[in-house]
Amino acid sequence: MRHVYLDYAATTPTYLEVMEEPFFDKIYGNSSSIYRLAQKAKGAIEETRERVANLINAKREMTNEEKRVKVLKDRLYKDLKNQKFLKDQ
Repeated sequence: MRHVYLDYAATTPTYLEVMEEPFFDKIYGNSSSIYRLAQKAKGAIEETRERVANLINAKREMTNEEKRVKVLKDRLYKDLKNQKFLKDQ
C-alpha cells in the first residue's frame, strides 16, 4: 500500500540540499531572542534572505521587526533632538 502524507501544515520532508545548511545542527536558536545562539540564528536567516533575494533578482524588504526598530529609532532621535532644542531656549 502506498503511503500519502497530507499534514504539510505541521511539518514537511526536508530536501537533502537544505540539510547541508547549518540550521539543523549548528544554528538553531530562537532568532527573536537576545542570547548569542539566537543572534547567530538571526544573522543566518538574514544572510539566507539576502541570498534568496539575489537568486531571484528581488529587492529584499524590511521585516516587521526591522520596521518597528526603525520607528523606535526615529522617535528616540526626534525626542533627543526636541530635548536639546528645549534646553537651548
